[in-house]
Amino acid sequence: MSKQDDMKIIESCTNITTPFCDVTDVWEEVFETYIVRVERFRGKAALVSCQLHLATNISYEPPEFEVVGFTNHINVIVKFPPTAPKIYGEEIQRHLSLVIKEQSGEIVKMHKPKIDGNITGNFNYVIDNLIPNTNYCVSVYFEPSGLGTRIQPSSKCTFLRLDQEPEFSY
Repeated sequence: MSKQDDMKIIESCTNITTPFCDVTDVWEEVFETYIVRVERFRGKAALVSCQLHLATNISYEPPEFEVVGFTNHINVIVKFPPTAPKIYGEEIQRHLSLVIKEQSGEIVKMHKPKIDGNITGNFNYVIDNLIPNTNYCVSVYFEPSGLGTRIQPSSKCTFLRLDQEPEFSY
């Protein structure tokens, strides 16, 4: 919307019979508002024509994650959504920081692992040098730099025991 470009036809969304079409792969800017015109035809007769304003400077939902507790460390497995590369592209480092918040009692530590532009699949992060027989809670979220807002993430907790097998989060 900030650039006066002509409307473009999205070929993958032409002549479809489903009520949904993914347009995230044509977004060129992360913080932009796009105007989408949807037209419905029956044969050559136009039945419906409407315009939608899609704001891409939306809130960044926390990624899915798992926490596996061991005796003195926690393995955090972050699961990026399959649409993340299409939405964020190579610009993720400029706009978002991945934050892993570790909390035990009143002690809170923030971890900001560096991730590259390739955010497909899972990302593993180890929080080590932890105290056995202690409960740790972890939350994972994206911290936008500048524009955008952060949605409050949920926490997953694990109790590290001296004599335990790996324990998954609850």
